[in-house]
Amino acid sequence: MAAYFSYNNQTVKADTTIGIQKMLTINNDLTANKSTTSLLLTPLTDAIVSSGKDGTCTWDIDSDGKLTIHTGVLTTDQGSWISYASSITSVYVDKGVSILGTGKDYGPFSGLTNAKTIDVTNLDVSNAAALKAFFRNDSNLIQIIGLNTWNTSKCTDMSYLFLGDNSLTSMDISKFDTSNVTNLNYTFSGVDFTKSDPNEIKNWNVSKVDTMSYLFNKTIFDSLDLSNWNISSVTKMNGMFSGDSNIDKVKNIADWDTSKVTSMISMFSNTKETDLSFPKITRTS
Repeated sequence: MAAYFSYNNQTVKADTTIGIQKMLTINNDLTANKSTTSLLLTPLTDAIVSSGKDGTCTWDIDSDGKLTIHTGVLTTDQGSWISYASSITSVYVDKGVSILGTGKDYGPFSGLTNAKTIDVTNLDVSNAAALKAFFRNDSNLIQIIGLNTWNTSKCTDMSYLFLGDNSLTSMDISKFDTSNVTNLNYTFSGVDFTKSDPNEIKNWNVSKVDTMSYLFNKTIFDSLDLSNWNISSVTKMNGMFSGDSNIDKVKNIADWDTSKVTSMISMFSNTKETDLSFPKITRTS
């Protein structure tokens, strides 16, 4: 972490060649031996290098690349901080921040390709009808903190939510309320479940989901238990498991009720040969 000091009413960066402790020692000597205080070194917080507004929320980025979002309501589009994406290494949401949903192809935290951690513990999504593409294409994102605190009961669209997030090792989504979700297109496309826990979605309620196209497209996993999923409302499963090398590790999908499915185009394209059957299917196109 960079350290900054106030020197003669100017903000200066600590000289790392002599170290912060030595600078503080010099400061103490100056205090003890000089009558003037014009040379006193006062530690400051990390300097703000960028700032702006998104919806009614103000935000700032400090010299360490931490994006902090302050109280208010975010817009439903990609965050206005996207112009500074290359410098953002972490995200923290203050208390009192909410969002009413996302309606665009890129959500508020999408495209933050250098961010390693995003803390959304304080983000209120309880009135969000869509969480579409919320973290889309955050390719270096390792940890999303606070997803287990989200109230997603009103959400109907979780498509593209984690698309392309292939570095994630922690994203507790086991408590997501998916009872009203109808769209799961591309939700986990490109996610590496060998780095996280795929069992977090084992008991998701997907009974109202209409489309699951490309849901697990190019997803990596050692095992995937979807035996508790009720997909009886699903009509589209195009490319759902396309590009998945371990398709034989998906448990009990042959027992799914696919009676309403009208399209399975490329559902298992570019997967290794295995014996999968859907005896309840009526027709495909």
